Amino acid sequence: MSTLEDLALVIDRVPFLGSIKTDLMQLRRILIDRRAPRILALGMPGSGRTTLANELLAAAVLPKDGEHARVVAPEAQWVHVRAAGRSLDWLELDATEDGALDKTKKDRLERALAEAKPDVILLCVAAPADLPELAALAATHAMLLELLESADEDNGEKDKRDKDKKQKAPQTLPVLTHVDRALGDVSLNDAQAKSLLDRELAAFRAALEASHLSLPRPVACALDREDPFNLEQVADEIYVRLPDAAQVEAARAFPVSREKKREVARLVVHRTSTIAVTVGLAPIPFSDAILLLPLQGMMVTAVAYIAGQPWDSRAAAEWAGSVGAIGAAAFGLRWGARQIVKLVPGAGTLLSASVAGTGTLAIGRSAIAYFIDGPGLRRPKAFLPANTVS
Repeated sequence: MSTLEDLALVIDRVPFLGSIKTDLMQLRRILIDRRAPRILALGMPGSGRTTLANELLAAAVLPKDGEHARVVAPEAQWVHVRAAGRSLDWLELDATEDGALDKTKKDRLERALAEAKPDVILLCVAAPADLPELAALAATHAMLLELLESADEDNGEKDKRDKDKKQKAPQTLPVLTHVDRALGDVSLNDAQAKSLLDRELAAFRAALEASHLSLPRPVACALDREDPFNLEQVADEIYVRLPDAAQVEAARAFPVSREKKREVARLVVHRTSTIAVTVGLAPIPFSDAILLLPLQGMMVTAVAYIAGQPWDSRAAAEWAGSVGAIGAAAFGLRWGARQIVKLVPGAGTLLSASVAGTGTLAIGRSAIAYFIDGPGLRRPKAFLPANTVS
């Protein structure tokens, strides 16, 4: 994504392009300032938190309960997962009856929250919901919110300029895990399962209210299966609660719906097209080629990245093949038209800008159609081994 940095340097030297900087900085925040989602999973041991992290990444990264793995995720400490091109910052915290932590664990948690505030808190409960367990979760959740507020105050005093200190308070999402255990032998695809699942969720909502937890509508999932149930909805619910800086990595890493991937990809395409319009206003023929071509290349690369597809020679060749000779000729004609119409005083420059914007938009839409809606979307179906966990 260094193209944006290079483009900013060029813009400083080219007349008439000062107005482009705002759009450029907005795009920069999405692509260059992007970071891994930060998720804090609160629950009792055995509530499926580690399994959920592994399923979200489709990678056997964190050890499940009772298993011996390469890396053991310490409690109350950030685990930075970088696996198979996907990123996640994950922190697990066990609930306690009174919400109190021993000094060692509390110190560790305070250091973790000072390092980074979570974007989302997952309240993980294994079905069926148990009132004493929820009471412990409510007490620990209240303690956690107090620590977050305290960490915000300390961070604000230390450095008011840090943009992450302006991050909103994390939203809490209740997740009812292991619903397949509550349903017994009933198939999750069975009509009877829907009725039983609705009953479990209703009981969970009632238990949350009884525990004085005013939270959004919970979501249910089944994880101990070859094909996890309702994982896409869990991923979508996490995605919509993330700040802009974390949404690109979440769209790439998690099994979010295609609509969520389209959403962030369209944002990139539309902002790039807006920048292309401004570049097209440059009145000198051929001067915008040095800006538009790398900008459009960066846009296609970003769409491929969001889709989870590495941008390499193979991906480029396949996408170009999907566009076809007619599409390539159309892009070439658009570029040629921009240069010709600039020779027409006044109206020619405006028409050139319009062609630059619509041409960039067409390229972006073709990339979305291929990488997100078409054969370029290659979501891994099997678990992949971990690459890096720290």
